[in-house]
Amino acid sequence: MQLGDGMPVPLNAFLEIVRTWLTKRLGFMVDDSIPVRWSKGSVSKTTPSDMDLVCTHPKSGPISFHLGKERRQVELSRNLVVECKGWFDFVPDSITLLNYLKHDTDLMGNGRVIPKHASRKKNDFTFGILKEEVYDKAKNEIFSSGDFQRVIVTPKIKMEHKKKNIKKRDLYDDFMKKGVVIIEINEIIQDLRDFVRDPSNKDMLRKNFILELIHLLDVYSEVAKNA
Repeated sequence: MQLGDGMPVPLNAFLEIVRTWLTKRLGFMVDDSIPVRWSKGSVSKTTPSDMDLVCTHPKSGPISFHLGKERRQVELSRNLVVECKGWFDFVPDSITLLNYLKHDTDLMGNGRVIPKHASRKKNDFTFGILKEEVYDKAKNEIFSSGDFQRVIVTPKIKMEHKKKNIKKRDLYDDFMKKGVVIIEINEIIQDLRDFVRDPSNKDMLRKNFILELIHLLDVYSEVAKNA
């Protein structure tokens, strides 16, 4: 895997939780902020953007595990491009996020990317990781093949949008067919909490700020509950 110099990134708690989960929990090697430039037809302004996280795993083959209260099975490729959309935490109704996801699957059609010159309205939002430019850069410059997955990490998403008949699980399945995995941050935090509760991992708490913080919050919540 060939990675270039990343763009400078401000402290981002959401992204750091995801990075810790990928590296400490799952064993991926991770780089961040890999620059990518949109084509003129893709956005109104061709300002530089970046891939949040690019990951590879030392072991060959997929990485399988279960997440969340529903214990849904997730299978990740050994090569990943990850987009973290934590700013949706400030949207009071996650229906907006469901709408964006559905909008992007419609733009992708039967393909695996949003084409560079896809027809869009002026203020349409699209997830950058789904754009053709990101896919091409990952395939041609980073992994040197199409053997990778794209992962979008989001806040917790409601199960369905009844007015528009959008169901979360149907969307997830549709994205999977296009090589994209949706993971909610609450699923990751729960998995990290279970990880730090395992006594065999206690030595790692002293070496990683996020793991230590999750441990402290977990302990505090138990103390407060019993106070």
